[in-house]
Amino acid sequence: MKCHEKRSPWCVILSGLTGIIIFLILLVILGYFASYFQNAFLIGFVSLLTNNLTLILTAGMLFIVADIFYSFRVPFSIPGPLFSGLGSLLVVSLIFIFLDFFDQFYGLGLSDRFLYTMYILYFLVFFIVIIAGFVRIFSPDKPWEAKTDYPTSPVCTSWDDVGNEIRQAIYDLFHRFREEINRK
Repeated sequence: MKCHEKRSPWCVILSGLTGIIIFLILLVILGYFASYFQNAFLIGFVSLLTNNLTLILTAGMLFIVADIFYSFRVPFSIPGPLFSGLGSLLVVSLIFIFLDFFDQFYGLGLSDRFLYTMYILYFLVFFIVIIAGFVRIFSPDKPWEAKTDYPTSPVCTSWDDVGNEIRQAIYDLFHRFREEINRK
């Protein structure tokens, strides 16, 4: 997994836009299946996604902008957590929209239970994401960077070595089974 500081802004933009394009392609495919199979739940789910497409795309763009800011150094990465917090607000509102859809479709009654806690969750998620983003920016020790005191040498393994190890593991497994069967 790559950390944000090692990714260039162009890589962030390219990967974010690729994700959005893949989502749109999957939405079109899902819409085709919904019209082909005439399933009420699938048609409702596709219409829910298309009705909230601007919300989903806005959240995606906010996360892309946040990742662009995270790819810069410290003074320029400060707006990153704010954009992440705004994107998380949109994701939480999308989760509540999905919860309301499932509640209307299946009659679970979950929307009424979260009606009073919805605003508290917006507040908590926004500030937790902002605080975690600032901790990530200003923390002196990055947990994803391996700290080694010894020089590392690259180990080159080939697919033949991997194949030999797999064959040896399978042989050991069957050999152990045979020993267990013969012992009885």
